[in-house]
Amino acid sequence: MSLEPEVTGLLVLHSDAAALVKAMDRLIENKNLRLKMGGAGRNLTEREFNIDKVVDEHFSIYNELLATTGIH
Repeated sequence: MSLEPEVTGLLVLHSDAAALVKAMDRLIENKNLRLKMGGAGRNLTEREFNIDKVVDEHFSIYNELLATTGIH
C-alpha cells in the first residue's frame, strides 16, 4: 500500500518542517480536502488490508517458505 499524493494524503520530506507545516495548514483550512482525502485513504486501507487479502498473502508466504525448505 502506498499513499497516493494529493488523493489519499500529502507528501512532504521528513526533514522539511516548513513543508509539513504548510501541508497541515492546507488540511486545517480546507474541510472539503480533509474529507475527500480521508475518504480516499479509508477506501485505500480497506482495499489493501481486507482480511481475506491479508490471509491469502500470509498463506502465500508460508507456502513459499515451505517449498524452499522441503517441510510439508
